[in-house]
Amino acid sequence: MAVIVGGYPFPAAGATDDVPARMALQVMMNAATGRGLHRLRDDRKLVLGVHAAGWTAHSGGLNYWVASASFAEVPKVLTEIDSMMRALGTDGPTPDELETVREAFAADFVQDVKTTAEAARSYAGRIMKGLPPEQVTAEINQVDAVTGDAIRAAAAKYLDPSRGRILVAGDLRQLRDPLLSLGWGPVEVRDATGAVVRVERGGEGR
Repeated sequence: MAVIVGGYPFPAAGATDDVPARMALQVMMNAATGRGLHRLRDDRKLVLGVHAAGWTAHSGGLNYWVASASFAEVPKVLTEIDSMMRALGTDGPTPDELETVREAFAADFVQDVKTTAEAARSYAGRIMKGLPPEQVTAEINQVDAVTGDAIRAAAAKYLDPSRGRILVAGDLRQLRDPLLSLGWGPVEVRDATGAVVRVERGGEGR
């Protein structure tokens, strides 16, 4: 099995499109309700599961999705995700997706301040990012105000596949030719520390 991770630079915490961008990624790759889960796992039977995560700070953010698949299915998974990312940036979420992700984000914020200790940790985390404590309330209000078009615009800007970087952990002997056949450009081979040991080249592309 291979583990596939797609990472994308995201806006800084507190930016006007921070919340819509994070909501866009959840529409795509939420582990319970995302498009990737339904299409890649349930419909196409390509992955065992998917989920999205990430972090934001005052200076910027990095959000990512993770999926696991057999070596043979990796190219199919990547092309499917590429297509889904582009579709969300063009068409935006469905009304049901918008409501589901809004409810999920609102529930997360409620959980953040459910108890005194949790509220303290939530406020402390935002202060560490360089944000004012009232950012908690601001984010809750932003979630309520986010529209499908705002998510579409954020997806087009931040989930554009040309902005992302894909990491595939697995057997290079089985993955090299299929990955190069995608025509997405060179494949960097890295060691356990993350250092590039060589570059495999194939077709031109991203």
